[in-house]
Amino acid sequence: MFRGHLQTIIVRLTRMRWLAVIVASILFALVHEHWSIRIPIFALSLGFGYMYERTANLWVPIFMHAMFNGLSIIASYSSH
Repeated sequence: MFRGHLQTIIVRLTRMRWLAVIVASILFALVHEHWSIRIPIFALSLGFGYMYERTANLWVPIFMHAMFNGLSIIASYSSH
């Protein structure tokens, strides 16, 4: 939703790729419920947005997101 739709629409409307990446990243961070992780999620999302713009392939940030979530789950289980 954030890359494939929102970021793409903002780029089409403004022709400003970095603005689109930043706005989509802010909104992506805001939908995460824990305030303590919003800044790191925003930074991560900037990377997702950059890679989408760089590769023009939605599967790249999808894969990155899946890897991040998978590693986060593994890390949370290994810390118990």
